Amino acid sequence: MRPRAFEPVRKVFELTARLLPNDFDRLRAAYMRQVHVRDDAIYTPASITHTMVALLADHAAKGNATVYDPFARFGELLGGFFRGHADPAAVQVSAENPRAAELRLAGMWLAAAGAHAELAVTSSPPIEATCVLTNPPFGNKDEPAWLRRCIASLAEDGRAVVLMPYGAGFRSDAKAYDFRRELVENGAVLAVVALPAQMFPGTSIGVCIWLLQQPTGRAAPVQLVDARTLGRPPGTQRHDVHILNAADIATIATTVAASECRPGFSILVNPDEIRAHGYSLHPPEYQDRTLAPASAEAARAELDALFADSDPPSYMTGGDEGWPPRRLGDLCDIRAGVP
Repeated sequence: MRPRAFEPVRKVFELTARLLPNDFDRLRAAYMRQVHVRDDAIYTPASITHTMVALLADHAAKGNATVYDPFARFGELLGGFFRGHADPAAVQVSAENPRAAELRLAGMWLAAAGAHAELAVTSSPPIEATCVLTNPPFGNKDEPAWLRRCIASLAEDGRAVVLMPYGAGFRSDAKAYDFRRELVENGAVLAVVALPAQMFPGTSIGVCIWLLQQPTGRAAPVQLVDARTLGRPPGTQRHDVHILNAADIATIATTVAASECRPGFSILVNPDEIRAHGYSLHPPEYQDRTLAPASAEAARAELDALFADSDPPSYMTGGDEGWPPRRLGDLCDIRAGVP
């Protein structure tokens, strides 16, 4: 802190005096290059940020809002919420991150956005937030702990929007299964949105957005949205990640807000069906169930009718000279469940 010459100090002050809030994006990018940290390691991509904020737009517009992120990364989620609110002065911002260096970066981001945020490294007593927005760290199968923490931080009429990996919706280990059952049976899950894969640079991981509320004590239908086909895939228009545009984001937000059912895209699944499928909350698994199921007898009759109209080879038609029957499982590996 003792410069050998004062000209560089003067130059720094001169340059920083010209900075505008939007310049912080370039400073962040320069910082990432300098410390050799993957951009997605601490930063939520813009497409996902805008989508998560949009899912809270209607709820956040109801007056004063307390928004909280228990793992604030670069502060991009809180900053997006603050900038998009109709009355930023009515928004109280709280950010936590156990990594002090990242928390300082989040504080700078939020200051550039104009938000006066409360920052904390360690967990504070549970706050009653109107809105919770977070992209917690993945891995170690600790998703239930983060979801539980987000729900515990909600006000009575609050909403939480949490980014989760695909596996959190269908993983079969006892911990994940029991927690999904707890959420469903207590009416804590409002919606799950499956986003396209490859939205993060350098990885093909697929993520879902979970929309949660405080438990009501009663199981209720859950809206499952499969948005994996929306947007522009990597390689188009010189993008190396999957991008959702404003129209895609509006489609997702409008569908969730209206609890709209669109075959092949969105379905409202009742608790009995969720129970029957192992409390899976993975949207793609339910989209084909928008079609009316046929009974086994009806399906066999349909196959028989098709077979009667065909001219099958002799080995399929008969007697001792036909091919011997074999169980399919004896001939190849068969696995049940979500691929």
